[in-house]
Amino acid sequence: MLDFSAPPNFPTSSDALALLGDDLDYDFAGRIAGPYAFWLDWKVPALGVLFYLVVSEPLFDAVRGVTGGVHKGVVFAHNVALAAYSGWSAFYTWRILFAAIARSGFRGMHCDRDVWRGADGFGTFAVIFYVSKYYEFVDSWILVLKNSDGKHAPSFLQKYHHAGIVVCMYAAVVSEANWMLIAVTFNCTIHFFMYSYYAAATLGYKSPLAKLLTTCQMLQFIIGIVSAGACYFYDPCAGANKPAQLACGLTQVYAAGLIYLFNEMRKRKYGKRA
Repeated sequence: MLDFSAPPNFPTSSDALALLGDDLDYDFAGRIAGPYAFWLDWKVPALGVLFYLVVSEPLFDAVRGVTGGVHKGVVFAHNVALAAYSGWSAFYTWRILFAAIARSGFRGMHCDRDVWRGADGFGTFAVIFYVSKYYEFVDSWILVLKNSDGKHAPSFLQKYHHAGIVVCMYAAVVSEANWMLIAVTFNCTIHFFMYSYYAAATLGYKSPLAKLLTTCQMLQFIIGIVSAGACYFYDPCAGANKPAQLACGLTQVYAAGLIYLFNEMRKRKYGKRA
């Protein structure tokens, strides 16, 4: 018989991290070490973004000439994988966010080093989130593979979106910025619904509410800009140090560009002003 008198025994972030091989490792200089260290070399985002913007489109154009396109099953699996990852990450990061605020308030959420390196273990989720942005390049490559009709080429918005987020999240991770907890939580939540819908659309499902996804994406950028910006108003602390504040500024400028571009796309696609 179910016992409703006790709270549900959900798995904790520590349980999730155990499946990933525990929390982040650090070297004697306090830098992230272990299997994630490769991704934190500045050459990785520099070369990754360069490959994405310059090399990948002509490369996948050539692949399309050989394969004739991309199988619907591949597109479906890609969207399901990103929806599953986003849902998993959102589930745990919401818990970390609420726990950090309950423990030490909004300032503590921004400043407390335990959010990143302590029992909360957000650092691992943050690095995985950053790495996942390279995988999202596949969104554009699928469009290139579908572009035999000349109507599916990746837009400037998509290229700006995917390239910019890699640079911004790299800056946030190497500075161990606590404000990234807000960005990851909201982004993964929206992406769970977005990629779930894309997976359903691959199977032929269409909804008149699809335009709400664009609106929700814009709202997450606005909420992120405002909430993360609180780090400027605290004296430099462990989770809101000067590099973290600079990374926040870079991300806010990037997000402002995204809001403009998404709004322009929304007006063209749906014929309404946001």
